[in-house]
Amino acid sequence: MKTANGLKNSTYNGAIDFWKFIFCLVILIFHVGEAFGQDDYPFYLGMYAVEFFFVISGYLMCISASKKTAPADISLGRETLGFVLHKVKAILPPYLLAFLVAWINWFNFTGIDLLKEEGFKGFALTNLDMLPDLLLVYMAGYDGTVVIRITWYISAMLIAMLILYPMLRRFGDMFMMVIAPLFVFFFCGYLANTTSYNGIMEYEIFMTHGVMRAIIGLCLGCMVYCFSKSIKKKKLSAFSRLLLSIAEFGGYFIILFLMNEGEKQSVYIILIFLFFTVSVTASKQAATSGLFDNRLSRFLGHISLYIYLFQSPARVIIRELHPDYTYFQGLCAIVPLTLAFSFAGWLIVTLIRGLSARHRQHSV
Repeated sequence: MKTANGLKNSTYNGAIDFWKFIFCLVILIFHVGEAFGQDDYPFYLGMYAVEFFFVISGYLMCISASKKTAPADISLGRETLGFVLHKVKAILPPYLLAFLVAWINWFNFTGIDLLKEEGFKGFALTNLDMLPDLLLVYMAGYDGTVVIRITWYISAMLIAMLILYPMLRRFGDMFMMVIAPLFVFFFCGYLANTTSYNGIMEYEIFMTHGVMRAIIGLCLGCMVYCFSKSIKKKKLSAFSRLLLSIAEFGGYFIILFLMNEGEKQSVYIILIFLFFTVSVTASKQAATSGLFDNRLSRFLGHISLYIYLFQSPARVIIRELHPDYTYFQGLCAIVPLTLAFSFAGWLIVTLIRGLSARHRQHSV
């Protein structure tokens, strides 16, 4: 079944793309506050918007795994590596563009002085030290020279998927319904009783906090997959679907409210609301779910990756050129620059992919 906009309503979930865009903007506003805010700025806990993306990634991981054949019929190692490489391939073009812009920033504001002071050898060694960042493995604990630290989320997600995907494929429902919840409870409990949830590069036992957060979010996404399937099986009345819509929007409102007004320990309440609210969104049982199945939502979901990546170099430029900006000045400068970078990057990648597709067609 197709919508009036030509999108398959049964397979495409535009609400997920819409909320990707919203939470990406929350992260952008939060990072402006980190750069130019004092003690009080909007979405003070906006760093936890990343958890939404972890949850969605875990949910989509389960969808991908559910389409595979029985584990005994395939090489699980090869399948796991292929799954992760597919994820890398999807984000690689915008990531490389964002990394290039971030490196130009680094060269302009730091590299030139380094070259003058330490010569080519020091300059070259520092650039080689960027390899963990470039290869998206630095969340394993290799904190070298990082030029685009915002990609910690991608690095942590890929590492966590290498751990969780084979377990998901091997144990199936046992993983989603028993192992994943236990991982969520144990890792959340550990972070709550040791340092805090708000960590990235801090190293605990045998992994960084960022990877722990990725494991929690991905496992929560697996739980969302199970719960949303149970909601889908229900034959709901129009009134029940309306109530689900109210609960869905109310849940997201509470999450955003806590990110703006809550305390640091509110992250655990945010995770609870993410589980229930994203489950409703994923089920598509809410009365308003079809409203988002359009090309605008698809575009917003697509451009959100570019906004997430390019906000980092945009923030560095404004902070280096105007370190005395107030929060409002920083917001007014960083947001337009981020959007400009994002749309330019999207156009470049779209053009390259179009030319590549044409080349393949002519080669056949």
